[in-house]
Amino acid sequence: MATSPGHLGHLPDSGSFTKQVLAVAFPVMIQQLIMSSMGFVDSVMVGQINAETLSGVVVTNRYFMVMQAVLFGVTSGAGIFIAQYFGASEHEKSQGFFMLSVGGSLATASFFLILISAMPDRILRLFVTHPTTIEAGLNYLVFIRFSYLPYAVSLASMTALRAIGLSRPPMLIGSLAVLLNTALNYLLIFGRFGFPEMGARGAGLATLIARCLEMILYLVLILRGRHYFTSQFDAIRSLNRQILSRAIGRVIPLISNELFWSLGIATLFWTYAQVDEPRIASLVIVEMTGNINFIIFNGLGAAVSVFVGTRLGSGRFAEAKANAGRLMTLAAVCSLSCGVIVFALSAYIPNLFNVIDEIRHSASQMLRINACLYAVITLNVSIFFILRIGGEMRSTLVIDSGCMWLIVIPIAIALSQLAQPTMVMFYLALQSLELFKLLLGAWFFRRGRWIRNLT
Repeated sequence: MATSPGHLGHLPDSGSFTKQVLAVAFPVMIQQLIMSSMGFVDSVMVGQINAETLSGVVVTNRYFMVMQAVLFGVTSGAGIFIAQYFGASEHEKSQGFFMLSVGGSLATASFFLILISAMPDRILRLFVTHPTTIEAGLNYLVFIRFSYLPYAVSLASMTALRAIGLSRPPMLIGSLAVLLNTALNYLLIFGRFGFPEMGARGAGLATLIARCLEMILYLVLILRGRHYFTSQFDAIRSLNRQILSRAIGRVIPLISNELFWSLGIATLFWTYAQVDEPRIASLVIVEMTGNINFIIFNGLGAAVSVFVGTRLGSGRFAEAKANAGRLMTLAAVCSLSCGVIVFALSAYIPNLFNVIDEIRHSASQMLRINACLYAVITLNVSIFFILRIGGEMRSTLVIDSGCMWLIVIPIAIALSQLAQPTMVMFYLALQSLELFKLLLGAWFFRRGRWIRNLT
């Protein structure tokens, strides 16, 4: 469906636009705030055992992050077409892509479940060698691996609903799941109120139960058919060969990007372990705190789908471009505010964890570095979302996994093997590369090839 770029649509004033964005993004941000806060509390709980147990759980979740990234590629790839066909008022095709998203997500999660079940010890030893850390990771894996399947269904459902602006149901469902997970963590990790003291294994069981509840709630929502999507599997037939071919051409690069990016993150974690494995816990503290930025990322992703993706799908190109610029500005301002708060609290946050003073000190320094770059990182994520919603997959591949493997990882390996830097200086060197990534992403954004209708 071709529409002239000259179609302007309606451009709201700044105040009206901000209110519209908040109506869509705020429920998503609230959900992510709860998830980040509870996730931080979970990490503090595990960190109360010892630094090795905290590192073991995080190392295990590195594997989950690889699967999560591939799932993100599958679901967000489908979400591009869900948003654009929703904007074009073609419900059956949106439903068809939702069904494809669920099926593809389950297949992906099944593959990763089988792989981690077959060689858990070998996979963990790719990152660390400390016996206590590996033992904690294996204990955590006993239950957590079975949460992959319900997570896949929930992620596909959440992404589809957010793509069309329905952010309130995922907020409620996600919040309930996170609250349950946190309560069960307290009961099962430490053995409170008569429950067994299970340590890292209890953290895994708590997450499994919470993920199952989350999936059940999404299934009830979908099966009732009151929120646009239903359990109508035969809607896939509305996607002819031409549509599927075009979708595959967009989605495969996106999945490839997410896979290579996640493998790159895992490789970077390995380089940090090469620099100073005993201080890996300091990186964990920084990453857990850095999840506050995901509050903005998730709200931004939902807003881009609605205020850019649906506009592209309906041919309102000028409005899509204007909305993209406004979203980037709004996200950067919010992220800068978060950075100021984290910087101010950087000396106190590490005290919440049961780690030695040296780890607390390095974590505090790294928190300040990360806080100073919050706005830059958010702008990079903004550009990624905008390019992706317009189907500009090659550009996203270049600025995301391309930068990772061609620039960041070679520098990380060289520094870790040859320069022998401190953990803090190593972190500073790698985080500074976000500035180069921003310059490259801004060039792709200004080029404007993402402004097109994919329907």
